[in-house]
Amino acid sequence: MKKVRVFLYIFVFICLLTGCSKNQKREAISDVNDLEGRRVGVALAWGPDYLLTGRDDLELIRYNTMASMVMALCYDRLDAIAVEKPYALYIMKSVGGCHIVEEPIKRANVNAYVSPSRPELLDEFNCFISEFKKTDTYEDIMDRFLNASVYEPEIIPVGSGKKIKVGVGSDNYPFSYINFDTGAYEGCEIELVKHFANAYGYEPEFIDGTYEACELGVSSGKLDMSFYGCSELYREDVELSGMATVSDGYFPMDIVFIEIEDPEKVKIQTVIDY
Repeated sequence: MKKVRVFLYIFVFICLLTGCSKNQKREAISDVNDLEGRRVGVALAWGPDYLLTGRDDLELIRYNTMASMVMALCYDRLDAIAVEKPYALYIMKSVGGCHIVEEPIKRANVNAYVSPSRPELLDEFNCFISEFKKTDTYEDIMDRFLNASVYEPEIIPVGSGKKIKVGVGSDNYPFSYINFDTGAYEGCEIELVKHFANAYGYEPEFIDGTYEACELGVSSGKLDMSFYGCSELYREDVELSGMATVSDGYFPMDIVFIEIEDPEKVKIQTVIDY
């Protein structure tokens, strides 16, 4: 028993010397290209998962939901998480004591999925995006998108009866979501679709679904297009699968790290439910 106690004392002494402690605060990330073995969480099959897979300077840990990943960060199971900037801003409003690492890992565009049976729709949308990016209206949408402060300006429809079925998420802020006061779809991608529809005389019908359901809808032809904040990092896999054709990019989106800034101030302030 005495030998065991001596061993424990020696172990604790070594831990103190080496700085080992369950709740030790690591130095802030100074170089996004060298994470020195940090434990980094990503949402399974999201853009950061594609981006960070294969890096040997970190331990990549995948989570099925954003909520479980954020909880792991709060309870010291992770050193950092990697997410797209719009979701990072949402997390910052939901959790205290964290901060976004200023240097992004990568900037990747957001793209739409178009049914393989509608090649003319892909051409029209790509032409529209090319010109729309030059407008003040686009700059206004981008400013709100990059700051996750989306509102819905009035966009009067001028469609001539040609309908397009568009798959979107009802809780994918700031891309698309339902305003519970009005029951209408809002979000930066909703605005984009409305401007595109007006430019080509379409009447968009927004259809709610999960990312997977919208992808299958586009593949089967039940949907003409899908807008789901889809990163260009998925492009190769999506096009190889033949499930959809992928549009040109329209919103540049940074992928960033979030880490704990002050362990004493970590607090869940609002529920993250995805």
